[in-house]
Amino acid sequence: MSKAEFEQQAVLVCYNWEQEQEERLEAALEKYQGVKVTPEKREAAAAKVVLPPMERAITELMELDPPTAERQEIQNIIRTMEEAVDKLQADPSLVSGGNPLVEVRNRFKNYGLTQCII
Repeated sequence: MSKAEFEQQAVLVCYNWEQEQEERLEAALEKYQGVKVTPEKREAAAAKVVLPPMERAITELMELDPPTAERQEIQNIIRTMEEAVDKLQADPSLVSGGNPLVEVRNRFKNYGLTQCII
């Protein structure tokens, strides 16, 4: 697969990731509208918005076949995504501060997949 073909497929994965995340966010906002929510509950809800779509994106990116020259860099991006998921699962408060998604965004940006900056 060429780099352009890979990027096209990766952008679709990112688009689906973003769409699912937005749908989950809208559902969570509706659920908690007008309800007083503790910071802990808010952080746990935010993690539920972020994590499942991101886990699906990881799986879909792993199924793609990047060009040989790009394979290591893509594996590093996926590894960074997996680490972010692990950190957010262990400590949902990171959604509010110290968010590990910043590193994921930076890796996508450095690779040139600016459409994947969630």
